[in-house]
Amino acid sequence: MDVPEEVVEFTRSTASNFHSKVVKTFRAKGWHTRVSPYYLDGATNRAREIDLIAERFWNPFGLPGKLSLRLHTKLFVECKYVSENTVFWFDEKDSAAARRWLVENTPLPNPDNAYTARHHYVAGEPMVAKLFETKARSTEREYMYKALNQALHSMVYLRRKGSIIPAERLDHRPSFVVEYPVIVVNSFEKFFRVNMGNLNEVTPIDANFLLEVNYAFLDASKKDRNEYFLIDVVSLDRIDAFFEGLGSDVEAMTPSLAVLPV
Repeated sequence: MDVPEEVVEFTRSTASNFHSKVVKTFRAKGWHTRVSPYYLDGATNRAREIDLIAERFWNPFGLPGKLSLRLHTKLFVECKYVSENTVFWFDEKDSAAARRWLVENTPLPNPDNAYTARHHYVAGEPMVAKLFETKARSTEREYMYKALNQALHSMVYLRRKGSIIPAERLDHRPSFVVEYPVIVVNSFEKFFRVNMGNLNEVTPIDANFLLEVNYAFLDASKKDRNEYFLIDVVSLDRIDAFFEGLGSDVEAMTPSLAVLPV
């Protein structure tokens, strides 16, 4: 039986097709993936879903001997196909909050040392996106809000829940898992930026960037929480640069593993 052309065209144009491309890209780069896992939101007793959880472990960089801890990176990834022009307003990053986050959530022990300064949350451009607006129909206007909410919501409920990597692929060592929220989009072609210090100049976005969020939520115990997050916003055609940045982060964090208690 022949497949109708309209069905073929439909599969090529859907968000699920883009989602599949993102999954394929992560797998090709050596990441283990879990596609569209559902989880129970303990605050509302509703089932929710994240597009992708991706995880990999890293071999130690430049250290003699064998580390007693294995370093993992786990990503909570929301995929969005962008069809409308979107403007992001950039301002100075809250560097103190970013450094505190690193000390609390990675092996880095000190907010002010040279290794912390090499992490991509601290290094690089000091400006981050803080506001955004999409020129679209009302049903599409909040796609970036939905993307950041799904990435962060899944992370706060699913973090520290163990590895998704099959046990037979791991050795006996315990792991230190560093977890990040990520939004992957098809292209930056429709993304533009305005710096809050110069509101009259609008420029195209041509590189991956960070979105800064102070996120208020109810945790699994239904207690009010408010946490600082940086979300990587990554274009699929620039994802290699993102992976390279994660590799540099691992190089910066690995020395700290040697002094952590097991």
